[in-house]
Amino acid sequence: MAVYPEMWFEDGRDPYYGEPLWLRVPVASYELWAYNARHLAFLKDYVAADHRRRDPNWNGSMVSRLPKWMKVRSMRPRVLAAIERLEARIAAHGG
Repeated sequence: MAVYPEMWFEDGRDPYYGEPLWLRVPVASYELWAYNARHLAFLKDYVAADHRRRDPNWNGSMVSRLPKWMKVRSMRPRVLAAIERLEARIAAHGG
């Protein structure tokens, strides 16, 4: 099976083995996922930010690739609650 970034980036699967990631949790009718604690911390910082700066190379940034539902203000409490659940999972396993 060929691995193309556009295929695995959006579906929460490991890019090498195609297996679902461990850090996955439902949010409304969507799914939030992260590769590791560092990725999760980045998402938390972005979602919790009151002001989100737009870089000149906006389309090339990781933030530009995040799904719209994760960026809208109305989803912020749900997304942050989901991130907290994933942080608790990491902490429970010694991370």
